[in-house]
Amino acid sequence: YYKINETEDNDEFIYENQKVKSHPLISLGVRNTASMMNYSAIQTHSVLEGLDYTAPYSRGGIGFLYYGWLEYEFMKDISFNADLIFIWSSYIRILEKDPGFSLYYKEKDNYMEVPFYFRKYFHAGEHVLPYVLFGGNWKYMYKARGNVHLSYTKDDLITGKNIDFYDNMEDFDVMPMRNKNIFDWVAGAGVGYQIRELRMYLD
Repeated sequence: YYKINETEDNDEFIYENQKVKSHPLISLGVRNTASMMNYSAIQTHSVLEGLDYTAPYSRGGIGFLYYGWLEYEFMKDISFNADLIFIWSSYIRILEKDPGFSLYYKEKDNYMEVPFYFRKYFHAGEHVLPYVLFGGNWKYMYKARGNVHLSYTKDDLITGKNIDFYDNMEDFDVMPMRNKNIFDWVAGAGVGYQIRELRMYLD
């Protein structure tokens, strides 16, 4: 990176410098992102008659992620980007029916996520770089563990069993019942600010 000084640089140097167009080739960085994941049922299967299986999932909270980012600017102002993200999320569902029936389920899922996208820069002054981006995303679930608690009493109307009952299973593997690979598309816009070799982005 070199900034022309018109009072100190001679005309020949300025002319030669203006003929050369330079840009970053490979950039590495760290990104910070706020993330929120919500769950919703797309299909409901009833097992016990009289029990409402449409109870909603608990809403996911907001988490903050730090992860790696790579950019290859193969042409001036056009680049290919890839991120590497490791993230986990969890949800809870509770199915209840008075009197006395309760089914509690909690699951924690771990993912590796790889967004890959092209970015096109524009210039708004010497340091400001607006841009648009478009690409895809691969999310791979590599771990899913569940916990379930079931209880009912002799008064409940669901099971038809005249006993008081409680049982649970902790930290069991539910990966065989999960879709391990998820693919989707990515699109967005943002603005960057460049100071010499340092670039900062707001997507």
